Amino acid sequence: MTQKSLDERSGQALREDLERRVEELERQNQRLDRSHTAFLNVMEDLKESGTRVTNLNRRLEERVRDRTAELESLSSKFAHVARVTAMGELVGSIAHELKQPLAAILANAEAALRFMEAGNPDMQEMREIVQDIVKSETHADQVMRRLRTLLGQHPTQKESIQVEKLVNDLLPLIRSEALDARAKITIEAAPNLPPVEADPVQLQQVIINLLTNAIDAVRHSDSDGGDIRVALSSAREKSIMIAVRDDGRGIPAENIGEVFNAFFTTKTKGLGIGLAVCKTIVEAHGGTISVENLVPRGCSISFVLPLKSATAP
Repeated sequence: MTQKSLDERSGQALREDLERRVEELERQNQRLDRSHTAFLNVMEDLKESGTRVTNLNRRLEERVRDRTAELESLSSKFAHVARVTAMGELVGSIAHELKQPLAAILANAEAALRFMEAGNPDMQEMREIVQDIVKSETHADQVMRRLRTLLGQHPTQKESIQVEKLVNDLLPLIRSEALDARAKITIEAAPNLPPVEADPVQLQQVIINLLTNAIDAVRHSDSDGGDIRVALSSAREKSIMIAVRDDGRGIPAENIGEVFNAFFTTKTKGLGIGLAVCKTIVEAHGGTISVENLVPRGCSISFVLPLKSATAP
């Protein structure tokens, strides 16, 4: 075989090898094109999925906000129902508290009329009679204002509160109820207690509920009457404790863990919402509430609230 023939065969083989390599490169390039196209499609799908997830998250957040608002509204209405229920239980006491100043106003007005009809009334006596009328009217107005405040429905509004003053302001609303049960209420306040930051209406609701429960416990105790103590003291650092203690029969041991559950009650006519609402209110103020039986008898329900300095921003 000549050198020329060898060169031709060698060139032919080289061309065929190059053609195969080119074809293989073209096939790889086509595969790369298909992979690139598939990658772009996947990325587009991921982008669309991300958009759908974002929209879904937005809708979920809107639903959570709406649901939260509904629950807050229901909680507010639930607390309002509890306040109205508590006031319904105290209607006799409130009526008695209003009857006293109204009767005094009537008696003083009749006395003033008699003095004027007799002629030449003593102006000093007339002045004292009018002052007594104004004092009695002011007392009746204060009772009605407290009643309207407790029965009203309003958003939570925290402010600085002196707890001892708040408790003293509430006592007239339950005085008659306590007298009927022969329950003596005393306030034991530590000196110089700082204020708490709380919603006054909600805090009044908690204390009234605890006091009415204590009065009811004394009324149904084995003894003729009893004592109720409202103890106000500093608790752990930056907090104050309010405890209502009675010397009634206490709470059955098997029920003491359930008293703060909604709709649980040991009263024949109770709704079982009072203490559940108290727990909700106290916890919403950053506090805690607890119950224990006392020795030899009685019960104590106490709650702890942070002081104003501990809650202020």
